[in-house]
Amino acid sequence: EAGCLNFLAIGDFGTVNDNQKTVRDGMASWAARYRPQAIFAPGDNIYKHGPRKESDMVAHWSDVYLTKTPLRKPWYAIAGNHDWHEENDYKGAVVEKAFAKSSRNTGKYWNMDHFWYKKDFSTGQVTVDVFFIDTEIWRGRVPAYKGVKDDQRDWLKSNLAQSKADWKIVCGHVSVYSAG
Repeated sequence: EAGCLNFLAIGDFGTVNDNQKTVRDGMASWAARYRPQAIFAPGDNIYKHGPRKESDMVAHWSDVYLTKTPLRKPWYAIAGNHDWHEENDYKGAVVEKAFAKSSRNTGKYWNMDHFWYKKDFSTGQVTVDVFFIDTEIWRGRVPAYKGVKDDQRDWLKSNLAQSKADWKIVCGHVSVYSAG
Protein backbone atom coordinates (compact mmCIF):
# COMPACT_ATOMS: atom_id res chain seq x y z
CA GLU A 1 0.00 0.00 0.00
CA ALA A 2 1.05 3.61 -0.42
CA GLY A 3 3.35 4.76 2.31
CA CYS A 4 4.42 1.23 3.27
CA LEU A 5 7.90 -0.19 3.24
CA ASN A 6 8.23 -3.88 2.47
CA PHE A 7 11.24 -5.95 3.43
CA LEU A 8 12.07 -9.60 2.96
CA ALA A 9 14.43 -11.46 5.29
CA ILE A 10 16.18 -14.79 5.09
CA GLY A 11 18.76 -16.25 7.45
CA ASP A 12 20.34 -19.69 7.59
CA PHE A 13 20.35 -19.88 3.80
CA GLY A 14 21.05 -23.57 3.30
CA THR A 15 23.50 -25.60 1.24
CA VAL A 16 22.69 -25.02 -2.45
CA ASN A 17 20.28 -27.90 -2.73
CA ASP A 18 16.65 -28.35 -3.80
CA ASN A 19 15.37 -27.15 -0.41
CA GLN A 20 17.25 -23.87 -0.71
CA LYS A 21 15.99 -23.42 -4.26
CA THR A 22 12.40 -24.08 -3.15
CA VAL A 23 12.74 -21.36 -0.50
CA ARG A 24 14.31 -19.06 -3.10
CA ASP A 25 11.38 -19.66 -5.44
CA GLY A 26 8.92 -18.83 -2.67
CA MET A 27 10.85 -15.66 -1.89
CA ALA A 28 10.83 -14.67 -5.56
CA SER A 29 7.07 -15.21 -5.75
CA TRP A 30 6.50 -13.03 -2.69
CA ALA A 31 8.95 -10.38 -3.93
CA ALA A 32 7.24 -10.22 -7.34
CA ARG A 33 3.93 -9.48 -5.63
CA TYR A 34 5.02 -7.12 -2.82
CA ARG A 35 8.17 -5.56 -4.35
CA PRO A 36 10.32 -5.18 -1.23
CA GLN A 37 12.68 -2.25 -1.00
CA ALA A 38 15.38 -4.53 0.38
CA ILE A 39 16.20 -8.05 1.48
CA PHE A 40 17.82 -8.60 4.88
CA ALA A 41 20.34 -11.41 5.32
CA PRO A 42 20.75 -11.74 9.12
CA GLY A 43 23.43 -14.39 9.20
CA ASP A 44 24.44 -17.92 8.36
CA ASN A 45 24.45 -16.73 4.81
CA ILE A 46 26.87 -19.36 3.47
CA TYR A 47 26.64 -22.86 4.93
CA LYS A 48 28.27 -24.72 6.51
CA HIS A 49 31.44 -22.87 7.46
CA GLY A 50 31.03 -19.51 5.74
CA PRO A 51 32.69 -18.59 2.47
CA ARG A 52 36.39 -19.29 2.13
CA LYS A 53 36.79 -17.21 -1.01
CA GLU A 54 34.90 -14.87 -3.30
CA SER A 55 33.83 -17.69 -5.62
CA ASP A 56 31.89 -19.23 -2.70
CA MET A 57 29.80 -16.05 -2.55
CA VAL A 58 29.04 -16.38 -6.24
CA ALA A 59 28.19 -20.10 -6.05
CA HIS A 60 26.19 -19.97 -2.79
CA TRP A 61 24.48 -16.59 -3.16
CA SER A 62 24.62 -14.93 -6.61
CA ASP A 63 24.11 -18.11 -8.62
CA VAL A 64 21.22 -19.14 -6.36
CA TYR A 65 19.23 -15.98 -5.60
CA LEU A 66 20.02 -13.59 -8.42
CA THR A 67 18.73 -16.07 -10.99
CA LYS A 68 15.28 -14.77 -10.00
CA THR A 69 14.64 -11.20 -11.18
CA PRO A 70 12.38 -10.23 -8.23
CA LEU A 71 15.28 -10.96 -5.85
CA ARG A 72 17.58 -8.51 -7.61
CA LYS A 73 17.18 -5.96 -4.85
CA PRO A 74 19.67 -4.55 -2.35
CA TRP A 75 20.57 -7.28 0.16
CA TYR A 76 21.79 -6.01 3.53
CA ALA A 77 23.84 -8.69 5.23
CA ILE A 78 25.36 -9.39 8.60
CA ALA A 79 27.25 -12.44 9.77
CA GLY A 80 26.03 -15.34 11.86
CA ASN A 81 27.87 -18.06 13.72
CA HIS A 82 28.34 -20.22 10.61
CA ASP A 83 29.79 -17.27 8.70
CA TRP A 84 32.36 -16.82 11.49
CA HIS A 85 32.94 -20.58 11.86
CA GLU A 86 36.23 -21.62 13.47
CA GLU A 87 36.85 -24.28 10.79
CA ASN A 88 37.19 -21.33 8.42
CA ASP A 89 39.62 -19.54 10.79
CA TYR A 90 36.82 -17.05 11.54
CA LYS A 91 37.34 -15.45 8.14
CA GLY A 92 34.05 -16.18 6.35
CA ALA A 93 32.41 -12.95 7.45
CA VAL A 94 35.49 -11.05 6.26
CA VAL A 95 34.99 -12.60 2.80
CA GLU A 96 31.30 -11.63 2.84
CA LYS A 97 32.13 -8.03 3.78
CA ALA A 98 34.81 -7.79 1.07
CA PHE A 99 32.41 -9.24 -1.52
CA ALA A 100 30.24 -6.11 -1.20
CA LYS A 101 32.99 -4.14 -2.95
CA SER A 102 33.98 -6.90 -5.39
CA SER A 103 33.60 -6.63 -9.16
CA ARG A 104 31.97 -10.09 -8.94
CA ASN A 105 29.11 -8.57 -6.90
CA THR A 106 27.03 -8.19 -10.06
CA GLY A 107 24.56 -5.34 -9.76
CA LYS A 108 26.07 -4.45 -6.36
CA TYR A 109 23.13 -6.18 -4.69
CA TRP A 110 25.17 -7.59 -1.78
CA ASN A 111 25.72 -4.90 0.87
CA MET A 112 27.74 -5.23 4.05
CA ASP A 113 29.35 -1.89 4.89
CA HIS A 114 30.85 -3.13 8.13
CA PHE A 115 30.16 -5.88 10.67
CA TRP A 116 27.61 -3.46 12.15
CA TYR A 117 25.98 -0.56 10.33
CA LYS A 118 22.77 1.41 9.87
CA LYS A 119 20.59 1.74 6.80
CA ASP A 120 17.80 4.32 6.45
CA PHE A 121 14.62 3.73 4.47
CA SER A 122 11.83 6.17 3.70
CA THR A 123 8.62 6.42 1.72
CA GLY A 124 8.41 10.17 2.23
CA GLN A 125 5.65 9.45 4.78
CA VAL A 126 7.34 6.83 6.96
CA THR A 127 10.99 6.53 7.99
CA VAL A 128 12.71 3.38 9.19
CA ASP A 129 16.22 3.03 10.55
CA VAL A 130 17.55 -0.53 10.50
CA PHE A 131 20.54 -1.24 12.71
CA PHE A 132 22.41 -4.33 11.56
CA ILE A 133 24.52 -5.80 14.37
CA ASP A 134 26.92 -8.71 14.46
CA THR A 135 25.69 -10.80 17.38
CA GLU A 136 28.75 -13.05 17.29
CA ILE A 137 31.03 -10.08 17.90
CA TRP A 138 28.51 -8.73 20.45
CA ARG A 139 28.68 -11.97 22.44
CA GLY A 140 32.49 -12.11 22.26
CA ARG A 141 32.59 -15.21 20.06
CA VAL A 142 34.95 -13.93 17.37
CA PRO A 143 38.50 -14.04 18.75
CA ALA A 144 39.95 -11.36 16.46
CA TYR A 145 37.16 -8.92 17.35
CA LYS A 146 36.86 -9.39 21.12
CA GLY A 147 38.47 -5.98 21.63
CA VAL A 148 35.72 -4.14 19.70
CA LYS A 149 32.74 -5.82 21.33
CA ASP A 150 32.01 -2.72 23.44
CA ASP A 151 32.47 -0.43 20.43
CA GLN A 152 29.51 -2.09 18.71
CA ARG A 153 27.33 -1.83 21.82
CA ASP A 154 28.23 1.85 22.27
CA TRP A 155 27.63 2.52 18.57
CA LEU A 156 24.16 0.95 18.76
CA LYS A 157 23.14 2.83 21.92
CA SER A 158 24.31 6.13 20.50
CA ASN A 159 22.68 5.66 17.10
CA LEU A 160 19.39 4.47 18.58
CA ALA A 161 19.31 7.56 20.80
CA GLN A 162 20.05 9.87 17.84
CA SER A 163 17.57 8.26 15.46
CA LYS A 164 14.53 10.35 14.58
CA ALA A 165 12.96 7.59 12.46
CA ASP A 166 9.34 6.57 12.94
CA TRP A 167 10.48 2.96 13.28
CA LYS A 168 13.74 1.53 14.55
CA ILE A 169 14.62 -2.10 13.86
CA VAL A 170 17.65 -3.93 15.25
CA CYS A 171 18.57 -6.88 13.05
CA GLY A 172 20.94 -9.58 14.34
CA HIS A 173 21.46 -13.28 13.92
CA VAL A 174 20.74 -14.49 17.47
CA SER A 175 19.43 -12.92 20.64
CA VAL A 176 22.09 -11.01 22.51
CA TYR A 177 20.06 -11.08 25.71
CA SER A 178 18.16 -14.27 26.48
CA ALA A 179 17.31 -16.52 29.37
CA GLY A 180 16.60 -19.42 27.03
